[in-house]
Amino acid sequence: MQRDLLVTPGGLLLFAPATDKFIRSLAVAPPVVAEPLRARLGAGTPIVTVRRATDTSHTRLLSALWRHLAPDYPLWDLIDVGGFIGSTILPVAVWIRDNGLKGRVRAVVMEPSAMADLLADSIRLNGCQDVVQLVRLAASARPGSVSFTSNPESPVAGRVTFGAAGAHTMTVAATTLDQIVRKTANFLFLKIDAEGHEPHILTGSEQTLARIPTVMVVEFHHSALTAKVGDTPYTDFLFNRFRLWDIGNYAYLSRCQPIAAGDVNMLEQVINRDGNRLTDILCVDLRIPETTALQIVAEATAKRA
Repeated sequence: MQRDLLVTPGGLLLFAPATDKFIRSLAVAPPVVAEPLRARLGAGTPIVTVRRATDTSHTRLLSALWRHLAPDYPLWDLIDVGGFIGSTILPVAVWIRDNGLKGRVRAVVMEPSAMADLLADSIRLNGCQDVVQLVRLAASARPGSVSFTSNPESPVAGRVTFGAAGAHTMTVAATTLDQIVRKTANFLFLKIDAEGHEPHILTGSEQTLARIPTVMVVEFHHSALTAKVGDTPYTDFLFNRFRLWDIGNYAYLSRCQPIAAGDVNMLEQVINRDGNRLTDILCVDLRIPETTALQIVAEATAKRA
């Protein structure tokens, strides 16, 4: 796979497929790159910059969570399901590493091996191989296997499918978050972006979510309004366990609107607001006091000068 190296304004280094239209749309002219970096990569790797920093929202939320919750919950697992090119997990890993904090970080990637290889190289390039563990499995409702259908126009846009067949569909090994999360962990930060497979992934995490407080960012598709987690409607599952905020796009925390408990109509409205029929939802465990949750959200979404 041909690859570019994306250099974010914050200095994060991310390998990406050179042909991906979405990623290329973020790119601008190649920067002047220090010779040591050229030497590490070799002369054949194109290097481009990215217009927007993709790491500010992730570290801002993690900083607020750590500040308010670490005294009571010191043993964290941080898991990114649907690793994309590392634009979520690597800022988190760098933040954990640079602050000398104790948290185990895992990237669960269901993309084909070539995409996982790019992410593995990015982890090494940013010096995070001792912080991030790459789990090369699909996360789903139960261990075993699932069908994965790739998008021929975008190597990063595949999804788990049911009953699909064809040149772009393959069988991949699957696990559950209940199998991944440590039994000794007492807090979980979870990000799930799985192109509609989120309810199945949460079905495979019910034991963990019942056991430990969790804060998660989950992509919510319109189809999820009628989905189930196990035998429970997905919307009931979320409202029964979490306080919810619509945050638009997690990469930028483009908005932050509380969703009233049990208000499915409001949830449907925010999903359809931008015409995309999806949004990112911030979910804060009901076991975390409301005053603390509100402080965390306010700090994470505060506008920076």
